[in-house]
Amino acid sequence: TELLVGNENKTSYWYLPICLTLGISILNYFGLRILGRTLCILCGVVIFPYIILVSLGIFQIVFPSLATHNDLSFDPGDGKLTGNLKASIVSQLQKLNDSQAGGGAADIKPPWERDWLLLLNILFWNYSGWDSVSTFAGEVSNPSFTFPLGLGLGVLLVTLSYVLPLLVALLLLPTLHQSHTGSVIDSDYLMEIPDWHIWKEGSFLDIGMWIGGPLLHLLLEISGISSAVAMYSTELFVDSYLLLGMSEQKLLPKIFQRRTNKLGIQSPYVAISVNVLIMVVIIQFLDFEQLLHVNNCLSALSILLELVAAVYLRIKQPNLNRPYKVPVSTFGFVMLLACPFILLFVLIITGFVLSPPPARMTTVVLFVLGFLSQRIFSHYTVDK
Repeated sequence: TELLVGNENKTSYWYLPICLTLGISILNYFGLRILGRTLCILCGVVIFPYIILVSLGIFQIVFPSLATHNDLSFDPGDGKLTGNLKASIVSQLQKLNDSQAGGGAADIKPPWERDWLLLLNILFWNYSGWDSVSTFAGEVSNPSFTFPLGLGLGVLLVTLSYVLPLLVALLLLPTLHQSHTGSVIDSDYLMEIPDWHIWKEGSFLDIGMWIGGPLLHLLLEISGISSAVAMYSTELFVDSYLLLGMSEQKLLPKIFQRRTNKLGIQSPYVAISVNVLIMVVIIQFLDFEQLLHVNNCLSALSILLELVAAVYLRIKQPNLNRPYKVPVSTFGFVMLLACPFILLFVLIITGFVLSPPPARMTTVVLFVLGFLSQRIFSHYTVDK
């Protein structure tokens, strides 16, 4: 909404998030095959600009004399920065100069003043969801082979998509050298882009502009939008099949098992519609940070239950036929899960206690509704 109408006008366009949510959700009604192929295309759209960024960045690192940087340069006449990025960069440097004069450090907080819990929540939200593939295992041929391969490639791809662009940016863009004095940037102060300590949301767009010009900047913007669409579509897909599976396990009414059966498309339209309705209602009351706390608290509870169940089944039913088994002993399995257990407890406790009141209330309401639903519908059978 802020991208389309600006931050100051977003309250006047309250219906815009609803329209965007409904528009993106339509893709799920076309079935798994069409959705899967579309997500593969979006994956390519997301990754392609970063391949260009990494390739151009490596070229400029190896052959610095041949590099032509875009939209940012030094004007030999007055020794000052020129280009569209001038304002933001000079502003950041001015803050640093002013803070140094006053003995402080603007924008660069010491470790003990940083919001590590918010960072942990964002990282958990950004990297969680690997367990969601279990909700549609019945739609995948030979999951015991496909899932480990797909998850392994997914982890590798996600890791490279973060590490390589960041590494290139750090190697290519020199860090701040505080050799200059005063508040005027002279020509001896060699600096092309702000130091990584003061990178902020959207800094990769600036880096893309500097490395590849306006075209790469535009591609990175399209990549970000495509990533958001793909993440939402994937989350809606796995949550819908989660409701479908809960219905098949007698935890929800049979109505959630209904699927479309036209043109070879079999999508759980009731489960999808309920998910969309819940999302449309929630986004009217909670902003992103509040949604982050609600999602992480409930997701952490869910994952904690999954891990406890995995350990319990390892101990009580070691010979149970499993599609896949982690190739370690039971003791090694428990040790392997020790760190996730600790992080999950921290997320659950701090996420609930420190979250804003609206997020805390939403978490409680959703948890109670889930508990009551299980108690009410536990007597349902698949045939009812």
